Amino acid sequence: MTVAERDPGSDTRPTREVIDRRAVAVVQVLASHRGTGMFESAADLASQIGLPATMSHETRRRRIREAVRRARELLREAGAEYALVANGQGYALTGDRELIRAWLDDRKRAGLTDLAEVHRTERSPAVDAATGQT
Repeated sequence: MTVAERDPGSDTRPTREVIDRRAVAVVQVLASHRGTGMFESAADLASQIGLPATMSHETRRRRIREAVRRARELLREAGAEYALVANGQGYALTGDRELIRAWLDDRKRAGLTDLAEVHRTERSPAVDAATGQT
């Protein structure tokens, strides 16, 4: 039985238990490629962990992102010596220091970009108008 079969309301927000099962499935799929340098796309991961093709493309991507986030938490909690990284090629489970460093640097840049956008928006006339500032 696939995860999707256990989660009949696949387009509704999954329970924590369903997310956990999907996270474990993601780790299992990626572990089979660990050390090969192969990355799995979100679409391939979705198919391999049993997300139904009838689910919308964006919903499948969202469910994979949820599972990957949880998988990273589970790996950290378990003290794993490898990390689940992502890039333009997809997702991989790796212990390669350079891949992990590149992924961390990319996440830092994305976070700083988001913070800069928040700062610019906080100083915009729209926020002043909405909060009554003059």
